Amino acid sequence: TDLGADTTPYAVNDAGQVAGAVSYPAIQVNKTTTIPAYGRGFIWNNGARTVFGTLGGPNSVARDINTYGQVVGYADTSSVSGSARACLWDATGIHNLNLIAGPNGITAASLGWVLTTAYGINDHGQIVGRGVKTGETSTTDAYLWERDAAGNVAVQRVNLGIPNNGAETRGINNAGQVVGSVPNVVSGATLPYASLWQRDLNGVGYNVNLGLLGGNMSHANSINNFAEVVGYAVWANGYPNAFYWSDANGNGVPDSGEMVSLGTLGGLHSVANMINDAGQVVGWAFDAAGAYRAFVWDDVNGMRNLNTLSNAGSNWSLTTACAINNPGRIVGNGSFTVITVGRGNKVTYSTQNHGFLLTP
Repeated sequence: TDLGADTTPYAVNDAGQVAGAVSYPAIQVNKTTTIPAYGRGFIWNNGARTVFGTLGGPNSVARDINTYGQVVGYADTSSVSGSARACLWDATGIHNLNLIAGPNGITAASLGWVLTTAYGINDHGQIVGRGVKTGETSTTDAYLWERDAAGNVAVQRVNLGIPNNGAETRGINNAGQVVGSVPNVVSGATLPYASLWQRDLNGVGYNVNLGLLGGNMSHANSINNFAEVVGYAVWANGYPNAFYWSDANGNGVPDSGEMVSLGTLGGLHSVANMINDAGQVVGWAFDAAGAYRAFVWDDVNGMRNLNTLSNAGSNWSLTTACAINNPGRIVGNGSFTVITVGRGNKVTYSTQNHGFLLTP
């Protein structure tokens, strides 16, 4: 399914609802007035796309969607750079995550937080992203926004690396386990290490460093409900490679061999973006010619080029797969060739960036 030009779909839930962002070009109103280019978050449902508004500024982005159709992302509050705030879209509209209150009136803002982005939401309404905490020495913190049993808002800082600045959260499962990266100082340089954050039996959060693939950095992008994690890690030669990690022996700590490479499609690079509960992984990889190709991986078939599995046709080049749901639907981006026949039957070709949905 073609999701449209200048469209980037970031997530798809099990009902097939897609969340993402669509870009609009600048518009020349007259000789002296131009409306700048802007982007908006959207939800696509059964052929119909609903475009979201903003928090008062020009742009918004939808990054994740849960089973209940709740969407998280971020939106500008003004045209001033740095005005983006994490937001939640639901059936009642768009909400600034900083200002959502529980019965006791407490909000993230009243707790001293400025939540700037939201990247993931699970079916319990727990949300992860990046923000800033008043009084902290770091300029950015990774956070977990949630409600307690009484419905009151709490915000948990989930970057326990040293230094704290630069931590990322990208995914959360229904058990509240969070993945992303925490910064580590290696030979004087601050580099990200893939990280899993979770709570112990007493409810205290801690980070698990998931390791490396022989290089000096790694990053986790997604975790499924079986605590299987995917992302990318750099080899000793400096090239990123998609990885899969699981606590294979169940001892609660990473061990040698638990982070494994998923390979490439013949080229040097690959990145895993998401894993579903069936253990199917999607992302992008270079082929032997150095071209971006969307892939799907599983432990039976290995890494496969989605261009050869789909019936998209020669007009399409599927370049990256962003997300996969449990029934196996995949969303991503590709190049679409538009063929135009003009005067004198002159044929012209133009390439556009389109979003796609693949349905098995």
